[in-house]
Amino acid sequence: MIPTINKDTVEKYFTRALIVVLAIIVLFETCSSGHNIKPKETVTTKIDTFWQRKIDTVTKKETVYKTLPGKITKEYIPSKNCDSLKEQYIFLRDKFLAKNIYKDTLKLDQLGNIQITDSIYQNKIQKRIFIKDICILTIEKTVTITKDAEPVRQVYIGGNLFTNAGRSTIIIPSLIYKDKKDRVYQIHYGIDNKGNIYYGGGIFWKIKLHK
Repeated sequence: MIPTINKDTVEKYFTRALIVVLAIIVLFETCSSGHNIKPKETVTTKIDTFWQRKIDTVTKKETVYKTLPGKITKEYIPSKNCDSLKEQYIFLRDKFLAKNIYKDTLKLDQLGNIQITDSIYQNKIQKRIFIKDICILTIEKTVTITKDAEPVRQVYIGGNLFTNAGRSTIIIPSLIYKDKKDRVYQIHYGIDNKGNIYYGGGIFWKIKLHK
């Protein structure tokens, strides 16, 4: 004699079994979430070497370091003639008060050059200007740290609609939960147009595909 299986009893035990499975999933997720999942970190180091041009202008006021006696030549000996003496004075006056500007450039091989400008007035260096136009070898190091987004838990709610040639339609609302390790848990409860009740659950693992 084949025993009769009561539909309500099957649904009752199936529901209990589903609750136990879900409890195990939640317990497993709770225990595994205690381990911190560190997001992947990518460190990129870039080193650039280039010549950096630098132009500076420096102005200095020079002071007399030492004064040495000069040699007295004929043109600096006073003439005994009044007219000649006057001409000597004018010549020496103009020569003494004239401003002489000297420019020179010092080459520094491939580094560049330094331009020097001296202004001499009343037999003194009034000022000196240095213009540095040089290239400096520069090494620039750039470190870029890129972190992946931290894993998060996600919950989805939705449903499925199934039908067949026999015009039987099933509506199945579903609840989906994804943990930090990209594991997906699904439970659903549905009913067809004939009043039959359906229960279900599932678990999915992420498959990593090579690029």
